[in-house]
Amino acid sequence: WFPSNNGIGNVRVDMLSYRDSDNLLLAATHGRGMFYGTYTTDLNGDLNSDNNLDILDIVLLVNLVIDSYYNYMADINGDNTLNILDIVLLVNLVLNS
Repeated sequence: WFPSNNGIGNVRVDMLSYRDSDNLLLAATHGRGMFYGTYTTDLNGDLNSDNNLDILDIVLLVNLVIDSYYNYMADINGDNTLNILDIVLLVNLVLNS
C-alpha cells in the first residue's frame, strides 16, 4: 500500500472477499468504508486465452518461436526472448496442471 489522499487511503483492511463468478474483490477498511474492483490476471502461457494450459498453447508457442514473434504471455521465464526454454517450461506447466 502507498499513502493516498483519496480512495482507500492508508488504513487497516479488516476483510478481503473475492467472488469467483465475476472476479470481484471487496476490501472492508477500518474508518474509510468498503472498496471494490475487478481482479484479473493473465494465465502465463495461456496463449489462446481459454483459461486452460494444454497442448494447443504449446503448439502456438512453437509457432511463435519459429516465426521469431514475441508475445509476453508466451515468455514463460520472463527473459524477453522466446526460445526452446520457454517451450520446455510450458510443457512442464501443462503436465503439472
